[in-house]
Amino acid sequence: MKQKSLWILVLSWIPQVFFVRYCQQHPQWVQAFYSQKFYPNWQALRTEFFDRWTISLGDLLYILCLITTLGLLWLHGKKAIHYPLKTSFRCLALLAVLHAFFQLGWGLNYYQEPLSKTLNLPKSYTDWELEQTTYKVMQRLHALHSQLVASDSVQVGFPKENKAYLTLTDQGTAKASLWSLPLSYMGYAGYLNPFTGEAQVNDQLPTLALITTVAHEQAHQTGLAAENEANFQAFLTTSQHPDPYIRFAGFSFAFRYCWSALYQRDPDCATELAEDLHPGIKKDFLMLQEFWQTYQNPFQPWINRLYDQFLKANGQSQGVESYNQVVAFIINYEENF
Repeated sequence: MKQKSLWILVLSWIPQVFFVRYCQQHPQWVQAFYSQKFYPNWQALRTEFFDRWTISLGDLLYILCLITTLGLLWLHGKKAIHYPLKTSFRCLALLAVLHAFFQLGWGLNYYQEPLSKTLNLPKSYTDWELEQTTYKVMQRLHALHSQLVASDSVQVGFPKENKAYLTLTDQGTAKASLWSLPLSYMGYAGYLNPFTGEAQVNDQLPTLALITTVAHEQAHQTGLAAENEANFQAFLTTSQHPDPYIRFAGFSFAFRYCWSALYQRDPDCATELAEDLHPGIKKDFLMLQEFWQTYQNPFQPWINRLYDQFLKANGQSQGVESYNQVVAFIINYEENF
């Protein structure tokens, strides 16, 4: 019976692959039946259960899996080496179960209709549109900065600790990841656990970045899988928040993306614009840069490549560059600033 069960699990890869291919080719079906019906109910159940604990149960699960794997390697490592086919067979069966849970619990969101199509938003923009939007974002950022500090050369001091910003909406609470230190060395600000639906945030982050990371991961919780769409929802959540400190974080987030895109197209224009930026805001950006430089290591490029391939395998053809595509959404929204 055990061997029969393993065969069933291994062979389940065949219908799983065909089902995923079908979903990739029929985004409207995914949108109608998974993203709008099944997933919201499934996520609501997970949120109701996992939000009962402030600690990340998903991270605890990962730690348990790591300890179990190391223990099995210690006890049965030699046996696994002597019987490679049997070991590979069992690994394929386990991976089939994990793949099914990943796709049904979260992964199919990658194949829904893109937000740009459902909202009929263009993906391209002119240099002039980018310059004007960046300038408008900077003006809003300056206004908020002047509201929060007495001098334009002073950094904004957030009045609350990081944990106070883990709840930005009524959709649930993000959790400080138990893997925050490793995440810093990996260059990650946070992630959504696809098995528990928990929004995990690197609580080592400066508050300015932590706020938008919380909003980004909570956007993933709602079913927005594409990184540019989650970034845009993070901007909307923070820029429209009643707390001016959170709005400041939101417009800082938007300015960094817009200015970076402008610099790639017109370095002279971007440099000239940056000269007008309040010195206190420049100090904030320098602080974020120094934070990530502290954790730079030789393994980060390899980790980024793996994540890039993961995103491409799940329908995001631009890989990690998809984060930057939020600029097109911001430009189309700029009239609401």
